[in-house]
Amino acid sequence: LRQQVNFSFTEPRFLGRDLRAGFDLYSYRYNFSDVASYDTSSTGAGVRFGFPLTINSSMSTRYTLRQDQVIVDASLGVPGREQVPTGLGQQRGSSVPSLGGYSFRLDRRNDPIRPTRGYYIDLVQDIAGIGGDVHYVRTELDGGWYWGFTRDFVLSVTGGIGYNEGWNGDSIRISDRFYKGGNTFRGFENAGIGPRDTLYGDSLGGKFYAIGTIEMTVPTFLPEQYGIKAAVFTDFGTLGLLDRDAKVDPTTNLPLTTVRDDLGLRASVGISIFWKSPMGPLRFDLSQVLVREDYDKTETFRSSTATRF
Repeated sequence: LRQQVNFSFTEPRFLGRDLRAGFDLYSYRYNFSDVASYDTSSTGAGVRFGFPLTINSSMSTRYTLRQDQVIVDASLGVPGREQVPTGLGQQRGSSVPSLGGYSFRLDRRNDPIRPTRGYYIDLVQDIAGIGGDVHYVRTELDGGWYWGFTRDFVLSVTGGIGYNEGWNGDSIRISDRFYKGGNTFRGFENAGIGPRDTLYGDSLGGKFYAIGTIEMTVPTFLPEQYGIKAAVFTDFGTLGLLDRDAKVDPTTNLPLTTVRDDLGLRASVGISIFWKSPMGPLRFDLSQVLVREDYDKTETFRSSTATRF
């Protein structure tokens, strides 16, 4: 699904002070052939600085210059036209985002990996248009709250909201939209929720999302040395809001009836198994979708690496 080359360097005591400075060089290519009729690639470089504000809060700033490319499946091309029926034709090609941004983090958890008390808040905002040929303001807010009743029973409520709006007359390109599903919304495939061209099954992404999770860790009654833990969860939220030009035929300016963009509620429940295996921490999710749109792509089982244990 993803090919990447990434080189990063960070100096944790820049100029001998409590200031983190670093740079990144990267090249990515995402293969969306399972969920859409296009691939995307991105090659760029960035610099970043981070510093503490208080004992529990920190802030970072960054600047990135990159080249993005949208590669549309030629099999969908209409003879004699540059567009494809979904409007992907006007998305194909290269763009050069030049963006600056900042992040703010407040973390009052008692443990950053396995918290049983406390909360955290993350605010991330990027502004594209400092040069380049892409203009948008992208804002995301995430947070979580944790309460441990016992060592085995820990309740967490986490969630996030994001919005990306173009300026200077720009619409949000398909490579800059939000995609949710898989590990970010269990019970749905990667890019399984949100706007979709139902004729070709293409996931189109969205400008807005709001997703929440309520999770409770539960005992497995297995010996500690097995390294197996479990949790029950419910995920709920929505994704959508396309610009008008993404929902009309570029040759006739008429609405594309096959493009669905509904900010409907989605919800799922399930159980997650965490295993501290010899290959590293793994996670297995068994899910049941409760609420969905008829064009969403669902799944009942997913295995992945665990981000925490």
